[in-house]
Amino acid sequence: MLIDESILIIGSTNFDYISYSVEQELFAVITNQEIIDDFKRRIVEVDLQKSRKFNGEIKYKSGLLHYLVLKTLGAICIFPTKVIG
Repeated sequence: MLIDESILIIGSTNFDYISYSVEQELFAVITNQEIIDDFKRRIVEVDLQKSRKFNGEIKYKSGLLHYLVLKTLGAICIFPTKVIG
């Protein structure tokens, strides 16, 4: 994740409930501008060249299903800790 062109966060961390409450994740915060510029050149610019412009259409059904699956999995993963712990 690139924040304000000056902070780069990289690693295995996923920004979701399961990752922060069940999994062990690792990430690094980088502020070295030389490394950030290299990341932008090799990753961000290449991705932007391959991407399509968003047309404003949102597919709610797939997003809702994904959300419900994650909520269900989250409940299943924390249930044993509430019962045992």
